[in-house]
Amino acid sequence: MKLPTLRRFASWLVPCLAVAGLTLTQLTDETTPTDAETASADPYAKVAHVISEKDFKRLPKRLQKILVNLADAGSPPIASCFTGIMPDEFTAAFNALIENGTEDFQLGQRWTNTAYSGGGLGQGDPTVLSYSFVDDGVNIPNAGFGSGPSDLQATLNGIFGSTAAWQQRFHDVFDRWEEVSGLTFIFEPNDDGAPLHNSSGQPGVRGDLRIAGKSLDGQSGSNVLAYNYFPNNGDMVIDTDNVNFWSSSSNNYLALRNVISHEHGHGMGLAHVCPANQTKLMEPFISTAYDGPQLDDIQAANRFYGDRFEDNNNQGQAADLGTFGPGNYQIDDVSIDDNSDNDWYAFTVPGFNTASVTVTPVGATYLNGPQNGDGSCSSGTNYNALNVHNLGIELRDQNGTTIIASSNSAGAGSAETIPSEDLVNGPGTYYVRVFGDSTNNIQLYRLNFSIGTFTPPGFAIEFPNGTPSEVSPETVTLVDVSTAIFGSSPDPSSGQLFVSIDGGAFQSSPLAHLGGNDYQAALPAAPCAAEVEWYVTLDTQGGGPTVFGPLTAPGLSNSADAIAGLSTVFSDNFQTNQGWTVSGNAGDGQWDRGTPVGGGDRGDPPVDSDGSGACYLTDNVDGNSDVDGGQTILTSPSINLSGFPSAFVTFDFWHDNDFGASPNEDPFLIEINTGSGWSLFESYNANNDQWNSRTLEITGAPSSFQIRFTSQDIGDGSVVESGVDNVVVLGCADAPQLDPSCAGGNVGGSGENIFLVGGSDGGAARRVQANTLQAIELAMLQPSGAGGPVPAALFFQVGAVGPADLLTVPGIGTFCIGSGLTTLGPLVAGVSAPFNILTAGLDTQLEFTMQGVVADGGGISVTNAVTLIVQ
Repeated sequence: MKLPTLRRFASWLVPCLAVAGLTLTQLTDETTPTDAETASADPYAKVAHVISEKDFKRLPKRLQKILVNLADAGSPPIASCFTGIMPDEFTAAFNALIENGTEDFQLGQRWTNTAYSGGGLGQGDPTVLSYSFVDDGVNIPNAGFGSGPSDLQATLNGIFGSTAAWQQRFHDVFDRWEEVSGLTFIFEPNDDGAPLHNSSGQPGVRGDLRIAGKSLDGQSGSNVLAYNYFPNNGDMVIDTDNVNFWSSSSNNYLALRNVISHEHGHGMGLAHVCPANQTKLMEPFISTAYDGPQLDDIQAANRFYGDRFEDNNNQGQAADLGTFGPGNYQIDDVSIDDNSDNDWYAFTVPGFNTASVTVTPVGATYLNGPQNGDGSCSSGTNYNALNVHNLGIELRDQNGTTIIASSNSAGAGSAETIPSEDLVNGPGTYYVRVFGDSTNNIQLYRLNFSIGTFTPPGFAIEFPNGTPSEVSPETVTLVDVSTAIFGSSPDPSSGQLFVSIDGGAFQSSPLAHLGGNDYQAALPAAPCAAEVEWYVTLDTQGGGPTVFGPLTAPGLSNSADAIAGLSTVFSDNFQTNQGWTVSGNAGDGQWDRGTPVGGGDRGDPPVDSDGSGACYLTDNVDGNSDVDGGQTILTSPSINLSGFPSAFVTFDFWHDNDFGASPNEDPFLIEINTGSGWSLFESYNANNDQWNSRTLEITGAPSSFQIRFTSQDIGDGSVVESGVDNVVVLGCADAPQLDPSCAGGNVGGSGENIFLVGGSDGGAARRVQANTLQAIELAMLQPSGAGGPVPAALFFQVGAVGPADLLTVPGIGTFCIGSGLTTLGPLVAGVSAPFNILTAGLDTQLEFTMQGVVADGGGISVTNAVTLIVQ
């Protein structure tokens, strides 16, 4: 008789056949056929579709029985591990019966519901899994190896001498998986004996993962070591026949621990990875050449469940690394797990410290591929795990918003380093943010900190009333500045304000000294929606260092947007119908206005964003409310922008698309139409299960515009839920402008702007803003071409000045006057230009225009005018 072909492996190999990525159904047949039933039916008929009759009959009887039992069990989603050597015909038939299938990283399906984490879990979500050991006597259903009572505890007690001793090996395995992933494991000491493989975990009752054992097929020759179910099950069954294998105490029972770790890899959703070269825990053949999860396994676990610090996606959830004194610190086995992940870390310093931070991608190029259908290993293809993401890093101040320094220039596969930076705000908690690019895959990285010390300056610059985040367009904004003295004093005459508008070069002007430790900065008028960046400096008395306010300037300055006091053009919190329209070809899930009723259990928003109660949602029903079979489009009414050359649109939206048949494949579209057709503002697919806010700027003075939101299901049926709320349009109106003759003056015919209020000529609108009771600085510069000081006077009048309010004086020039208001009266007379006067504050709100007169060699001329708005 010709012997069957055998596949032989070295002594360190333990073949494991596995299935991953299947739809997780429970076993439909949990009984083992009796001998009488097997005799009365042709056993080969049950497996004829996966193996020839000749090859089947050449198999040992116990292997024939495994295949027949497996067919009877309904192709359960399990992974089985075998010792010794196995016939090719058997492994091919076994894999065909369980339909081996894999995805990226040879992933299957992760847990979506657990006892402690609840439901709705998706890719990258940290997850809590509980595990328990079933009592001896609990029935183990047929999974291809027959059913029968568990005897795990008696068997392992006999090997180890106590329950605590063998359970510790399981605890060690779960602890290691917890160290390298976003999984948290809870040992559940109770197990109520409910049916195995189809009873979900319950706190205090039984674990999500239940561990049992029984005789499977003996321990001599080729035999089963264990098998494991896939999520949302994960139960493990140990072959208690293999007493000699479990008894090996080498390297702290490494063989036992690697089998448990490998089997739980399947229990968390990982499939086999090829080739078998002793580098990956999830290879089909267990090796004792390593201890527990390796690079590929850790990446797969992070892809499914994030790293051990998840969820740390924002400042409020930053992972607290503790207090860092001077020295070096390292964080390993962390990751960016997809295209929306970013990691926040908090660390505390005890004094005036410096910090240098480096993020280093971790990975290597290695062969990676699935297991073949016949149980053999594919050769795999090269996979470079080092350059999946182009990582970047930010060091942030104690407020979590100010970026002290950042680095994102080295490219994928390379480390990014922030050199030593002074943590100038002294003792307290600072933040580091690590981020990736748009690649929807996993990148492991290492984080290094180097903490030093520095000596702070002798005084600090402070802003006692804060720094504005918004300023009014086209007006000067005054900011209070003060100094706190620690050892040395500032030179009051050295103060400077540096301002950049919309990214332009920084321009300097004097800082007004109000006496003592008090100063004042006059931010110049800026166009509507412009970004104003600014900082101030003071030199140390006696030649010491220059001190910056903020200390991080000029690299990181104060910033404000010129958007304060904008007009509300349109506002809709969807309490009433203001003219929005719904269109699209979706078969279900069209936009619907109302109060959310779905409860958030399918990725839908549980509440609206602004607390008003109502919003637009994709089908506002409880249950199956997602978008199906096309697009649903929500379009705004036409919004009038007449009189507003530019505007801002703010709105909140929700989008979830991270589970179902094809998750993360259907982005949410935000589009704008200003009269030239629809253009895309954003295609969003981050799926973070929260309301997101956006601001869209409209320029070019369109007369009207529309905005629309598209939610879509155009793939293979993913679950798509979206929402829109709190749409507000703010218009930037044209600022009042002086007549050009007033604005430019006609000094020497050249229109020089030689009159300044608070260090500013008022910008294009010639308007400067001041606060009541604050000193106001008035300055007349020397006209160009004048050989020295020239006679000058400053005139003013109360009231708003319009384009027609002009008075032309022959031989002098054109004055700006008010309609029916006070005549031109001197505010300052009999002085010489250039001059600088600091006036007292005013105790009332008013508006008045000032204009100077100078007499130089060319005659008497009028300067530019500036309107001062005192509020």
